[in-house]
Amino acid sequence: MLKSMTAYGRAMVTHHLGRFEVEIQSLNRRYLEIHCQLPRELSRFEVDVRKLVSQQVNRGNITVRVTANFQGGTPLTVRPNLALVRELKSAFDAVSNEVGGDELSASSFLRLVTREEGLMVYGGGDDDNEAYKEAVRLAVEQALGALVEMKRAEGKALQQDIEQRLSILKRNTAAVASGTSDAAERYRKRLKERLAEVVGMETIENEERVLREVAIYADRIDIAEEVTRCESHLDQMGQVLRADNGEAVGKRLEFLLQELNRECNTIGAKASDASVSQLMVASKTELERIREQIQNVE
Repeated sequence: MLKSMTAYGRAMVTHHLGRFEVEIQSLNRRYLEIHCQLPRELSRFEVDVRKLVSQQVNRGNITVRVTANFQGGTPLTVRPNLALVRELKSAFDAVSNEVGGDELSASSFLRLVTREEGLMVYGGGDDDNEAYKEAVRLAVEQALGALVEMKRAEGKALQQDIEQRLSILKRNTAAVASGTSDAAERYRKRLKERLAEVVGMETIENEERVLREVAIYADRIDIAEEVTRCESHLDQMGQVLRADNGEAVGKRLEFLLQELNRECNTIGAKASDASVSQLMVASKTELERIREQIQNVE
């Protein structure tokens, strides 16, 4: 079953540590891209959140927002990253010496590095870490469950639409095969009639000329291989749509769609009949509509 890349999931977990709310939004993206927005107090769990999301989602632009109302105040502990402080101080002093200035005073140094990322380390005790991690995990998993449910509901509608368009493409392909099966014979008759009108009689030489022209024409308009490949690609797309193995199929469908488009272009270029050309135009219209739908398939 298909899953849409456009979906939304929300969950709220009430824990003895507080209330935790998670919102997850998924939008179209060729590859998986995860953006996390966590309170500073919970930022240390971002890696865990990303892992949970990547286990459920294969591609798309995912935004995870976590908010928390802590029971009994913030669990945050703050300590300076002294190793980073020493490295920054040494670097600033080296710059000052290079330009002939004095070493930075403590107040000047602090003003320069106040906004430096990683200057302060935020965290809590080991027991607190595990408790808060578990609360965040529960909220994220529930939000992911809601997200996946919506993905499947949207994917079902996408699948129904694509399957209807595949049926149209199959009918068009069958009509093309039927309409071109006697094209060479029709051409032979027309050619003989024209020669008879010009020459006024049938001769062995004229018959041989007709056969040569018909052979060249038949080779030029032969679309049997293209039709066979179209039928194969359409069957494969149907199998992919009906597969229920939980795998992401968007990229596979995109590939098959490209192949179908290539075969339709070739058939259209070889077409000697207006009805075949019209069928190919109609088929390419359906392919474009399928392409638009597949862009939203995970």
